[in-house]
Amino acid sequence: MSKRVLDNLDAVLPKSRRVAELAARIAELKAEGLALFRPLPAMAGFHECRTKWRIIDGSNRSSKTLSGCVEDARAWCGCDPFDKYPRASGKSLVVTLDRDNIGMLWRKLRDPGEFKCIRDEKTGVLRAVRPDPNDPSRLDPYDLAYCEKWVDSPPLIPDRMLPRGSITWEISGVVPRTVKFATGWRVLFRSSGGAAKPPQGDNYDHGHIDEQIGGQDFFNELSRGLVQIAYSPRHIPRAYWTATSQVVDPNLLDLRDRADQGAKDVTAFKALIAENPFIPEEEKRAFWDSLSEEEREVRYLGHYAIHGRRVYGEYHPNGIHGCEPFAIPNDWCVYVVLDPGTQHCATLLAAVDPEEKHVWVYDGFDIAQRDATLWAETLAQHLQGRRPYALICDQQMGRQHTVGDSITVAQKYFEPLEMHGVVPETLGPLAGFFPGSNDVAAREQSLLGWLKVRGYGFGAGTPRLQVVKGCSPKLDKQMSRAAYDDKNPNQRSKRIAQDLVVCLEYLAAFDPGYHAPKPLEARKPFDLVAYVRSLGGFGDASQAAMFR
Repeated sequence: MSKRVLDNLDAVLPKSRRVAELAARIAELKAEGLALFRPLPAMAGFHECRTKWRIIDGSNRSSKTLSGCVEDARAWCGCDPFDKYPRASGKSLVVTLDRDNIGMLWRKLRDPGEFKCIRDEKTGVLRAVRPDPNDPSRLDPYDLAYCEKWVDSPPLIPDRMLPRGSITWEISGVVPRTVKFATGWRVLFRSSGGAAKPPQGDNYDHGHIDEQIGGQDFFNELSRGLVQIAYSPRHIPRAYWTATSQVVDPNLLDLRDRADQGAKDVTAFKALIAENPFIPEEEKRAFWDSLSEEEREVRYLGHYAIHGRRVYGEYHPNGIHGCEPFAIPNDWCVYVVLDPGTQHCATLLAAVDPEEKHVWVYDGFDIAQRDATLWAETLAQHLQGRRPYALICDQQMGRQHTVGDSITVAQKYFEPLEMHGVVPETLGPLAGFFPGSNDVAAREQSLLGWLKVRGYGFGAGTPRLQVVKGCSPKLDKQMSRAAYDDKNPNQRSKRIAQDLVVCLEYLAAFDPGYHAPKPLEARKPFDLVAYVRSLGGFGDASQAAMFR
């Protein structure tokens, strides 16, 4: 309270009355929702954490969203106890999938009863119902014994923080669009589904993503807006993502991977229903019993839903499908697989041993542009003088013509190879490449067959596929994330990168065998490009040249 106000009070009120009114006002403030709130022990670290990005993921009914809303309210009301945000005049972006989710967040922020309170047995002062200090998974024995005395908490955001006219509504009284707080904080609420576009060009002190979001643009815009410009080191821009494990969002998965790998700017927290003392044990058991085994993994144990819808859940790069790095012998047969996408050019190199015991994926790369000459040069470096037996390429993309070119994509990639000393032993009908299978289901089955442990015959007890550990971290990540679409369970999710996975599928469908390599110098002089062009780029498979 300002000195001027105090002087005016001195003039009109007795000191004892003024002290009483100040004490009453302080008591009112201490009884507000944010002042009463106490986090669950598992979430205390989330509120204290000062990294740029934080994640809370986990099971249903585990307090993830409430913890995120408390953090929101503390920032916007200028009362964060850990001083992570500017006290006034900050800017925030909250992103969800749709309006319904924004409405849910707003109710948690503005409705009473988001947590329960009780009069303390010793002081008589209202406080939050609390966990048992000796067993945080259960409630305080006194609080539980007198649950009939529980009352609803006040709202997290009090009326005093929202001056008249401070809210612009998307849906009047239900879904806000822009909120201007008494502290000067300005908050943008945006749904990201459908054709929605993110706000452009703003800088943010605070960001909150809740559950799944639509598309990449909103995440990119929030990340850009969080880039520090001229803040105090204590008040760097910060954001967090609260999500159930049912959400499969590639950006969230990337953040979680970085946190698990020890990145300094990302910290992840797991929230589980089993650790929530406000859910009675009988309710937890009933919820467990109501779920299938697969659903328990996601909705109760907090494992990402992607593990339930994965295409290649049997793939274990650090287990039965991985092998320690070694030098590929010169007498092994080498294959090259190419997926020339519009933005990425993915390539895998694999070898077959003379006994055909395994197909060994030993190298791979991904060029972030479609440059055929650069690809040929890079491939030559990775081959290290080896002569591939065959080249395999995405046939649909290979038959296309790039803008302004009269030749196909396959021809464009094949022509620079000889210039860089790459001459395959066999020529396929797709401008020198062998076409990768367009039958997605058949490709999947072929690769799944490679992942299975063979029960008899040569190689019994091992899978056919072996991937050299560390040769392509992107392949391992894509294999672990390849999943079916939520809305179209029979189709693959297009939100998750899979170009290297597709290369491996092409290879499996091609079913490579062993052919003893022949030295390049043993081949008669031959104009490779002219020969391929003489086939028109797409000759019949029976016309594909096999030359030495």
